[in-house]
Amino acid sequence: MDRFSLVDGVFVYYVTFTILDWLPVFINPEPTQIIVDSLQYCIKEKGLRINSYVNMPNHLPMIVFDRKFDNDHLQHTLADFRKFTRRKLADYNDNNLSESLATVIRRKELEDRDRLVWQPSWHAEGLVSEHF
Repeated sequence: MDRFSLVDGVFVYYVTFTILDWLPVFINPEPTQIIVDSLQYCIKEKGLRINSYVNMPNHLPMIVFDRKFDNDHLQHTLADFRKFTRRKLADYNDNNLSESLATVIRRKELEDRDRLVWQPSWHAEGLVSEHF
């Protein structure tokens, strides 16, 4: 389960999604395009708003909010984004990374899926001040 906290009255968040074991997955155009396409879908269809993001080799930091400033909807949108990209990135990893790297995403202790791409918890911090 993704773990993060939303703050009442705060609607803009800095979030970071990190690849399991900090693997450098986003060094080729294909996995980067998976992220871009998924973000574009979330913007168009789910009302996600992105102030900024940077696709780093092993993590994705973003400043985001929901179009209607609905934190519950934002939470669901980000969870859906992670689920969809997990499947797409896992498929990419299986077909394009070395066997040793692809093995990292397959964890025997997983109960609800057979592959893990994103670290289970992710950093989210409400932007409550100009200082942040």
